[in-house]
Amino acid sequence: ETARLAGHSASVRAVAFAPAGEKSLLASGGADQLVLVWDLRTRALRARLEGHKGMVRALSFAPDGATLATGGEDGEVRLWDTTSGRLRAALAGHSDMVTCLAFSPRGGILATGSLDASVKLWETSSGRERASLQGHLDGVSALAFAPDARQMATGGFDGSVRLWEPAAPIFSPAACLTYPGEPRGLAFAPDSQSLRAAGTAGVVRWDVSAGSAFPHTGKEEATALAAAPDGTRYATRGPDGKVVHYAF
Repeated sequence: ETARLAGHSASVRAVAFAPAGEKSLLASGGADQLVLVWDLRTRALRARLEGHKGMVRALSFAPDGATLATGGEDGEVRLWDTTSGRLRAALAGHSDMVTCLAFSPRGGILATGSLDASVKLWETSSGRERASLQGHLDGVSALAFAPDARQMATGGFDGSVRLWEPAAPIFSPAACLTYPGEPRGLAFAPDSQSLRAAGTAGVVRWDVSAGSAFPHTGKEEATALAAAPDGTRYATRGPDGKVVHYAF
């Protein structure tokens, strides 16, 4: 442990680091309806973001670190300026809790997943909803864009992992993969050719071009997955708090 940051009055439900090489920031979202932004160099509280009307469940920084997206129990997505702490936009469209967020590699599109079983795509410059993707039969639990921006993956509590490809008007279904449980996190390899899903059945890896699954990488249940900024490795967290590191 290198530091302990105290500021929330209830449990922390989501954290996100700003991209490597950009601002040295950490954001945390809690059951107290707050988002706190911390300066990792000084360990000081940089901003206190208020506005959500329920638990904050998902956080994501834009690739340039200038915008922070937050989502939660109230079904709303908020875009914040990380320098001033000012609210840039409030995006309303989901009818249930927002569970996951992901910016496209260039930051022009924000994808949001919800317990309402939809994935929505938003234009970050205007806050306009570009598309609502349907296909999951239950809530959406995870999102990830491929580094080459040619695919997006979504995971759901229905046990499916769906691949989407850019097409008119914006994304169209490309494949539906079966995960033997509930996926909780997704990550593409740096070359965008393979995809990892971590969840109740451990880690499963697919060749996305062929749609074929490789043998389990790890069979221990995972509650979260995070990829390193340099793309060389990823880590999963289990229900017992144990963190396991893997190489891509």
